[in-house]
Amino acid sequence: HNIIWVWGGDFTPPAGSQGETCLASIRDGILAAEPGVLATAHWQPESTSRDEPAFADSIDLVGVYTYNDDLQPCVAARLMAPRKPVFLIETCYEGETIRSCPNTPSDIRRRQWWAFLGCGAGEIVGNNPIWKFGAGWPQQLGSPASLSEQQLAAVAAQIAWQSLLPATGLVTGGQAPAGNDAELAVTRTADRTQAVIYIPPTGASTITVDLTQMAGAVNATWQDPSDDHSVAGGSGLTGSHAFKTPGNGINDGGGRDWVLVLTVP
Repeated sequence: HNIIWVWGGDFTPPAGSQGETCLASIRDGILAAEPGVLATAHWQPESTSRDEPAFADSIDLVGVYTYNDDLQPCVAARLMAPRKPVFLIETCYEGETIRSCPNTPSDIRRRQWWAFLGCGAGEIVGNNPIWKFGAGWPQQLGSPASLSEQQLAAVAAQIAWQSLLPATGLVTGGQAPAGNDAELAVTRTADRTQAVIYIPPTGASTITVDLTQMAGAVNATWQDPSDDHSVAGGSGLTGSHAFKTPGNGINDGGGRDWVLVLTVP
């Protein structure tokens, strides 16, 4: 029961093709043998699991596959009806530059956090040579993306991440236009007691947050997404408040991205 079946494999079979028919037969056999199992799909780049019509009804978890440096594919997939859990199934791999992928640790982190907060149900990170167990793959377990993924998991463990929702209007100053690589990922739990805001490397160093949209006075913590390093951002805060990234704005990994965590005690 901890298995998620993935239809496809980096390719969208043409409608009515033999490939589509064969793949659908495999799916039908699996579902007949184990009714109710969870399933997603991995089609061609710039797609979601729902984009192959013959399989749309057998998708439980919607995977977003994009190489675009953009938060919006996650946002759009999350709003599609009927609503289903959305996660990032593939994007630029660490150590690869295919499809003009930028390959700095900051760029990889931006995609990790956009996926976690924007898609909402999780994200998958790739690394070359780990994905193919190539030469030197054990050493890559300590790569910048691997370490930043540990920091993401540590933040997730501190909050009710399952109830995080996009929080339009929480940030009233410093937000970039949608589709821009400086766009902040802004989320808040359903009970308004926790909020997580990711400022990407090119994002504003000072943002204004409307704390009246929280359930009470908040304590703020800046989390360095590149390292196990946090900085207190204030306690008992209310009203409209300006937050500036710590120090000179540069995190321990040499980037300018930061995570602001707000908590109502």
